[in-house]
Amino acid sequence: MDPRKQAQEFFSRYASAYTINPSHRAGEDLQRLAARLALDGRGRLLDVATGSGHTALVLVPEVEEIVGLDLTPAMVVEFMRQARDRGLSHARFVVGAVEELPFPFRQILPPLTQELRGGRAVLGGSIHP
Repeated sequence: MDPRKQAQEFFSRYASAYTINPSHRAGEDLQRLAARLALDGRGRLLDVATGSGHTALVLVPEVEEIVGLDLTPAMVVEFMRQARDRGLSHARFVVGAVEELPFPFRQILPPLTQELRGGRAVLGGSIHP
């Protein structure tokens, strides 16, 4: 079976569990990440493999727009419900793979997409317009 399809099937089964899991949704690491990034309220942020959006939704107050990207369509429901419940209008979810970005971020991320095609991992980074 295709690895992407396997991931979609697995994470579709557990989408709601990821949303309510305390270690995912309110871990101390999310607050440390927000502090370390020191965002200034400007620009866009792309959260790759966002799942139900815990990281994205913690960071959304710190940017003009945040986009959660994930392979699993079932995560859209969880991500958007959380965004709606928090009154966040500048968070959106896109179904897709980082190797094939389905929107204009591709134009500003050629080094990132090249690294991913080379099989290396990118641990973090920020995008500023």
